Amino acid sequence: MMYYKQTQNDSVRMLMEVLEMEAQENPVWTLQNLFILCLDSSFMDDNPQNSDYYDSTYLILAELYLEFKQYDQMADVPAFLRSVRSFTMDEESKQEMIAVLTDLVSDIIDDRARVLTVQWEREGTLRDWQPHIEELVSAIMETVPEQPSVNPDTANELEVKFQKKRSKKKTALFFAGSLLFTWLSLYILLYGAGVTWHAVNLRVNGIKTTAEVIQIASEMRPGKDRGIGEPIFYSYFEVVNFTTKSGSEVQSRLDVKGESEDHYAIGDEVEIYYNPEAPAQIMDAGSHARLIKGIAAIAVGLFIFIVIAVMNKGLFASMGSLGWIASIGIKAVLFLLALYLLADQNLYTLYRCFPAVDEEACVNSDGVMVRRNDGKPFSGRMKSRTDQNLSVYSYKNGQLDGLDVVYYDGIVKETGCWKEGKQNGLFRLYTPSGILVDYANFENGERHGLTRQFDPETGGITAEGRYNNGQLDGTWIQYYPDGRTAAIEQTYQNGILNGSARQYYENGQLQIDMSYSDGVPSGPYKFYYPNGQIAVDGVLENGSYRSDTKMYDEDGISITEIP
Repeated sequence: MMYYKQTQNDSVRMLMEVLEMEAQENPVWTLQNLFILCLDSSFMDDNPQNSDYYDSTYLILAELYLEFKQYDQMADVPAFLRSVRSFTMDEESKQEMIAVLTDLVSDIIDDRARVLTVQWEREGTLRDWQPHIEELVSAIMETVPEQPSVNPDTANELEVKFQKKRSKKKTALFFAGSLLFTWLSLYILLYGAGVTWHAVNLRVNGIKTTAEVIQIASEMRPGKDRGIGEPIFYSYFEVVNFTTKSGSEVQSRLDVKGESEDHYAIGDEVEIYYNPEAPAQIMDAGSHARLIKGIAAIAVGLFIFIVIAVMNKGLFASMGSLGWIASIGIKAVLFLLALYLLADQNLYTLYRCFPAVDEEACVNSDGVMVRRNDGKPFSGRMKSRTDQNLSVYSYKNGQLDGLDVVYYDGIVKETGCWKEGKQNGLFRLYTPSGILVDYANFENGERHGLTRQFDPETGGITAEGRYNNGQLDGTWIQYYPDGRTAAIEQTYQNGILNGSARQYYENGQLQIDMSYSDGVPSGPYKFYYPNGQIAVDGVLENGSYRSDTKMYDEDGISITEIP
């Protein structure tokens, strides 16, 4: 029995394909060079903890080696292997082969069974394979290590070939890395250009005026999605009030600042620039942070781009005139990819600029939006305007379907997605000054999934939890005004209180620990004083205390039992 003949899987098939190519290119084999080939082709691993994943590679090489020695040519193997003229091993590769096969017989690696023996046990063939491996070990132990009887130039051919393969691999990795960093540099460049243009445009074309700080608000820091009840981190910004040249009163927010950065105080006056066409788009006239940020991004992006271009110069130059065409083409594609990603990340801001028909071109007919000129259901984007609002909705066959964005004085007030006339996807709702107040997922017009609600004055979170088809389901947490400390934690099932419920003092100390069953308080009930001392310890049945409920004063002394 031979493993490579009786086993049909992708790993064995690919290994045999690699050996086939090797036999065609080099008929002089040494076991040590085959080890290098397999390592380079990921059929072996230098990490001892992973060695048992490659037992099959050693097993196949051992079988092929002994067949070659037994028949002096590989007569009973695939035809391509018959072209091998020499197959030798040195002492080091011999000992490595013996060690691996011996470990395979022992069946243990790091206190666990080896991968191959686990497979054989599952197939019920382990007892058949163990004698075969033991025979291989015995035969290899009797083998006298030798060197291939070829001249030095021929002996070095394989090593030279491996060096070329490694060089190609390194070149491929370098090329892939250069593509990534070129794309990154273009993305940073475009980002910096956008920020710089916005800052310069407001300073050049904006109107300068004095605003009053009326709020210090916050928003949850962006990053990976946090779980319900996990620690919350905020960034802060000022909300200002000012009057435009036309006499309109506008509230808007300044740029976000870190938690530790200095802020204006409520009542302070601050010089700002505002966009006369979108007055809520403002910038602190005394701060150059946005401009510096944009210029720094341009400088970093340009530096990375130049460095990578210089490093790639030789690679593309070796391709002749085609290399320069390829270089320009690749950079153009990467530029478009970077531009696409940046546009996607700023989609809500840019959406107002997308082509859209005016709402006057359509009319609502029995809940379906149709064109006035031909009465056909409308598909596409539609804009509607008031003095301060701009709404852009997407329609398909006369029904809301796709993205909608509502702007107030030029900044985003609402974003959401629709499908066949129903809310479907993530919706965000902001105050006119840009403070997020509602973050909710919808499906088929109902809240479904994560929902977070925020204080319109401070931006701090007030409640969060999950809905299932419009009903609260799972943990629902309400927070104190600081937006960090939980006030109430309750468990819902299909919109009904069912499970544990806790209430906390403002310092985070547990106040009440109880449970609900189908909306009715039931089970163990504990009430604590602010100092942590238990005040009431009992059991609720159908919403009422059981007779053995006990009460304590703040020193822990029993007061009475509830009759």
